Amino acid sequence: MDWLPEEPDWSANDLAVFRCHLPDFIPFDRRLSTQLQPDEYSRGQRYLRSDDRHRFMYTRALLRMLIGHYCQLAPASVPLHTNQYGKPTLLPELGKHVNVTHAGNWSVLAIGPSAVGVDLENAATGLEFQDIASLSFSQQEQYFLREADDPRAVFFQLWTRKEALIKATGRGISDALADIPVLDGHHTVSDVFLGEPGPWLVTSFNVAPDYPAALAHRPTASPIRFYTLTPSWLFPG
Repeated sequence: MDWLPEEPDWSANDLAVFRCHLPDFIPFDRRLSTQLQPDEYSRGQRYLRSDDRHRFMYTRALLRMLIGHYCQLAPASVPLHTNQYGKPTLLPELGKHVNVTHAGNWSVLAIGPSAVGVDLENAATGLEFQDIASLSFSQQEQYFLREADDPRAVFFQLWTRKEALIKATGRGISDALADIPVLDGHHTVSDVFLGEPGPWLVTSFNVAPDYPAALAHRPTASPIRFYTLTPSWLFPG
C-alpha cells in the first residue's frame, strides 16, 4: 500500500484509512479542543501526562473533523457515541462506521461504509512479548513466532491483527485471543469469540518505522485508500 499525498474525495463511500503524526497538530491545540464535546474534553484533561492527553484529545477531535467532512456536519455536532466496549459508533442513518487507534506519536483513523477495526502499536517499547504470546496465541501461532527470523516483528503483526478484528466486531478486548486465528490464510472462527459474524478480511501495514498496524474490515470490491492526514486539509490558510 502507498500513503496517498492528495486530499481525499470527501463524497466517496470507500473505506479510507488516515495516519496522523500527532506532533504536527500541536500548534492547533486550541482549535482541536473546540471540536470536542464537554465530556470528551473533561476526559482528556484527566490524563496526567501531556503525551497521553494529546493522543486522546487530538485523535478524538480529528475523528470528529473527518466525520464532519464526509457527512457535512459541524465536528462538535457529530453524533459520536461509544458502545459498552468503547468502540466509537455513529447513527445508522449517517451510513458510516469508524474506528481509531493511537500509539506513541501516531494515530490511525478508519472510516467506511461497514464495520471496521484498526490497531496500532509502538514496537520500540522494549515489551517482553513472549509471555503475552504464550497466553494469547494459539499453538500454531506460537510455533510460527518461534521459527520467525524476526520474532518481535511477527509478534506485533499477529497481535495487531487480533486486536483489529476484535475491535471491528465491536466486542472489545477478548479473554479468548488464542482462539482467534490470524495467520495468513482462511480461517473459521466461532461466533462465541467475536461480536459479529464474518466474513472479515485483515490487512497488515506499517504506519512508520516501528509502528505496525492492522485493519479488519468487510470484503470490498473498491480499493482501500490510505492517506496521511495533514493540518492543511483541516485548517486551510
